[in-house]
Amino acid sequence: MALCPLFTGSNPPGFTISEVARPSCRIARSPPIDRWTPYSKGMPALAGTQRLIIVCGLPGAGKTTFARDVADRVGAIRLSADEWLDFLQIGRSEKTRERVEALQWKLAQDLLGRGLAVIIEWGTWARSERDVLRTGARALGAAVELHFLDGAIDVLLERLHRRNRESPPITRDELLRWAQLFEVPTPEEIALFDSPC
Repeated sequence: MALCPLFTGSNPPGFTISEVARPSCRIARSPPIDRWTPYSKGMPALAGTQRLIIVCGLPGAGKTTFARDVADRVGAIRLSADEWLDFLQIGRSEKTRERVEALQWKLAQDLLGRGLAVIIEWGTWARSERDVLRTGARALGAAVELHFLDGAIDVLLERLHRRNRESPPITRDELLRWAQLFEVPTPEEIALFDSPC
């Protein structure tokens, strides 16, 4: 019998094959497990922990590097609008970014509802954005962390030029303007979040 298009070659380790409606198609079924184990570097996940981890900061602050490290350490699923926009090659307009972030938030809620840990690294410049994420995740019974990453404008600009991802490149004046728009989390806001895992 041929395997379904989703599975090519041998079956993933620990999976069994069962027949489904069409005899020419088989589907892999995972065995019951006590906790989710991520594929990234084989690190153990937060067993049974619903947790939303929000990483906020200006461009170049190190959100992606930080989020990758946390994802590897705790087995969280990382959602980055920038990476999806780059992969899909659909531009970086504000409207497109809003659509990608809305889709990622819908996915994050589904994953949190399944008891998983999720990292959102959108920048979340406004407290109102962070409030929506926090209250939405809490409504699902999830713990919520906030990590604010900061840096001097010249350091951020140097990092942005080094990574060379933006076209056209972000200017110092843009970063200065964005720093004025960014709502830095206050101690009162931070107190609304859970302690880091």
